[in-house]
Amino acid sequence: MNLSGFEKNSQHELPRLDWLTWRNQVLQSLPRRPSYSDYTIQHGIYSEPPRGANFSASIRYTTEEFWVIMRGEGVRNEDGPGYEGYLGNAMLLTDRAEFCGADFRLRRQIHQGNELTVREDRKCSDMDSSWN
Repeated sequence: MNLSGFEKNSQHELPRLDWLTWRNQVLQSLPRRPSYSDYTIQHGIYSEPPRGANFSASIRYTTEEFWVIMRGEGVRNEDGPGYEGYLGNAMLLTDRAEFCGADFRLRRQIHQGNELTVREDRKCSDMDSSWN
């Protein structure tokens, strides 16, 4: 995901349109039920950054409905926090209501017929209760 259009040193929310579309479609009567996986939000065709790239110390956090983008600044910026920007963004993320904590485990969603069943080991209290 290209973050260059996001203001640096700020927090943003970006809808998970791929997930939301799949979730709405899978509950409909379809001749073939599509599967879904969300392995990463990196670009589908990955290429190594050039040597000495000034990438941003940014964090992307997935919630049920959107991504939280903690946009940092270039780690090589003069007078910037450098790699410490990751730590600062991580600390800010833990203060957000969407943060589920270190003990949160991913939920498995299983479609049976036209219903979606959620199985989970632990629950984040801030997740959308309609999926429990």
